[in-house]
Amino acid sequence: DLVLMDLRMPDMSGLEATKRMRNMADPVTSTTPIIALTADVVMEKLQECLDQGMQWVLTKPVDLDELHQAMTRIIPPAR
Repeated sequence: DLVLMDLRMPDMSGLEATKRMRNMADPVTSTTPIIALTADVVMEKLQECLDQGMQWVLTKPVDLDELHQAMTRIIPPAR
C-alpha cells in the first residue's frame, strides 16, 4: 500500500491528513508509506512533510522515473 498525498487539497491540507493518519489506532493506516506531492520546493516545506511522517516528497509535475525510484526506496520488497 502507498498513499500519494497532494499537499494542497480543498478541505484539508495534505499535512493535516497525514497527521490524522499517523494518529489512527489502525496499524496499517498509521504506517502506510506516504509520498507528498507539491509544487512548493521550499526546503522548510519539504522538511515539514518529513517531520509529519511522510517518507518522500516529489515536486509536481511528477516525473514517472522519480516516482518509481521513490516507491522502490520506501516500499519493502515482496517476499
